[in-house]
Amino acid sequence: MSKMQGPKPRFRFSPLRRFSQFLRERSGNVAMLFGLAAIPFFTMGGMAVDFSRAMMVKNRLGTALDATALALGAQVGLNQQQVRAQAQAYFNANYPSRELGTPSALNINYAGNTVTITASASVPTVIIGLVGVDELDVQQSVEVTREMKGLEVALVLDTTGSMAESGKMPALKAAAKDLLAILFGDAQTSTQLHIGVVPFAAAVRLNNPLGAVNAGWIDTGGLSTFARSNFDNGRYAYALYPPLNGSTPAAYQMSKTQQWKGCVEARPDGLEATDTAPLAVVATASDANTRWVPFFNPDEPDSGSGTSGWSNRYLSDGVTGTWQNRLMNSAKYAGANNNGVDLQCAMQAILPLTGNRASIEAKIESLNPSGHTHIPIGLGWGWRVLSPTQPYTEGVAYDDAETSKALILMTDGVNTIPTNSSPAGSGYTAYGYLYQSRLGSTNANTAKANMDDQTATQCDAIKDAGIRVYTILFMETDNTVRNLLRDCATTPALFFDTPTTAQLKTVFRLIASDLSNLRVSK
Repeated sequence: MSKMQGPKPRFRFSPLRRFSQFLRERSGNVAMLFGLAAIPFFTMGGMAVDFSRAMMVKNRLGTALDATALALGAQVGLNQQQVRAQAQAYFNANYPSRELGTPSALNINYAGNTVTITASASVPTVIIGLVGVDELDVQQSVEVTREMKGLEVALVLDTTGSMAESGKMPALKAAAKDLLAILFGDAQTSTQLHIGVVPFAAAVRLNNPLGAVNAGWIDTGGLSTFARSNFDNGRYAYALYPPLNGSTPAAYQMSKTQQWKGCVEARPDGLEATDTAPLAVVATASDANTRWVPFFNPDEPDSGSGTSGWSNRYLSDGVTGTWQNRLMNSAKYAGANNNGVDLQCAMQAILPLTGNRASIEAKIESLNPSGHTHIPIGLGWGWRVLSPTQPYTEGVAYDDAETSKALILMTDGVNTIPTNSSPAGSGYTAYGYLYQSRLGSTNANTAKANMDDQTATQCDAIKDAGIRVYTILFMETDNTVRNLLRDCATTPALFFDTPTTAQLKTVFRLIASDLSNLRVSK
């Protein structure tokens, strides 16, 4: 009899059931083994969580440090204390206290053009603190190397008589020195930063009169249009001065103690509004007009017809007759010894571009207020200081991609014609007398308007040459000069309107900061 076979038994493995049984197990050995196995299991899981948090903090540190280093890289001329303060401020702004992690103080290495900043942060643990690790430390470092461009700056500073009022001159000196402190930082010399100073009033004074003559900048032959306009017998200004090399004066020359100080008159034919170089070879008046006539303030008539209203009388007329005869008598200067020839030439001499901080500071400190305001005279010489061509050649070429050029014009007044009741209509300045119509008119208001127009023409030409122009109207409310200087600036934002003496420092600091940004290669 056959037997019926039943179905084969099935075996199933259920991890869930086995784990449940494991948990219900009361055997001491089993419980101990599970406890030991659970420690590394949960520790490894906790490490993943806590290390993930630490990596997030490290990334945030890096982002904040990148922003900090780039911001500092755009700043030039900061000392070490300023670097630390600004770096910490930038970092705090980019890593606010609400973020995970507690950063330490920054460690900064600021050497030359390289900024290296290191920061660390502690991150409290969530899981692995159960095994005695309460926090994790992370560190991040960043380095930025900036390429510095060259910078040439002309400080064209009004040193007229009105700058003696209301503390203006001390405020200007302090503000200009602040600008130097920002641009130079701790350095005393620079091969990439060069600054020139052009003090101006009713004329401008060259720094090396003999060098200017030898270099061919000066009309020593009397061929220029205005060279002989104040003297008879064919005399001209340069011939009336003693030789600069100390040789024996010829007839009709002044005493040796009254040598030419270096002030010059405005060039004719619109040339004063340009940086056209003086011609090396001069054959005609047109050629000679590219050179400058030495400033010589004539002795004015003492008495007789037409002699009222004159103010610069320092010699006896020597002749009678009309006021022109008295004014233009060249013979009266023979052997004379009087500084009346230098009236309106009391300003400090130009300082050409230099990277020597002490020289620039000394020039600024020596500024003295005197004279009337001729803005285009100062503006023109500020341009020539930056120009690569004669008369000053310290400036690099306009198209030098590695150097920026800037001009800062500061004035506390309007263009002025020093009018009087004399037949000449005015005192003598770099534009001569009003009656000579060197500004295109014998009418004072028209001549002043023409001087304003010349200023505007110069501003446009300077900007067209690629020079960045900043203008400051210092404690003056005249709308004409306000509009003139606003339009002169490269942008309206670079025009600073009537700051007080207390605000002038802030203005120069803002300009210095903007100039610093020009120096950093983008």
